[in-house]
Amino acid sequence: MKKLLTLLISTLFLLTSIVSSNPNEVVFETTYQTVEKAAELCRKIVSDSGRGHILTLMDKSVSEEFEGFPFGIMEYYSDKCTPNGNLLLFMSSLQMSARNMHHHMDKVGFTVTALKDYNKPFGNHPSTPVQQPRFTLLGNITKVPESKSQLAMSCFANTHPEAKPW
Repeated sequence: MKKLLTLLISTLFLLTSIVSSNPNEVVFETTYQTVEKAAELCRKIVSDSGRGHILTLMDKSVSEEFEGFPFGIMEYYSDKCTPNGNLLLFMSSLQMSARNMHHHMDKVGFTVTALKDYNKPFGNHPSTPVQQPRFTLLGNITKVPESKSQLAMSCFANTHPEAKPW
């Protein structure tokens, strides 16, 4: 079974590399992307998207039954509020992900998915969401200091005007 799974995974990766405008012709195109180009694309997607999924570890204080399980939920973010491109999130302590983060601030993930079409269509088929770039950022999270919270909220609300009443 393990060999079959490996073969299926290899086949799936291989199939995504098949390109041809003629459905009867199979042409393999090898495209390598440099780390710099991948990082550039990720920065573009972060700038274009404005939303993603925060990933935290379920803490015992939130749920004893699911302690240690991953938890993910969609959140807005702004990358326009910090000079280094860090993501600014506005979260309530009522949110399960925020409560989890307070206990595991050094183990947080954030998945961003392209909302625009970045890929060329495959043959005569339009590109699908699964074919679009997506990635997960791993790192830690820190609370905005109280002295900067008003400025941060103002910037966040400029990116997401619907967040002003929050």
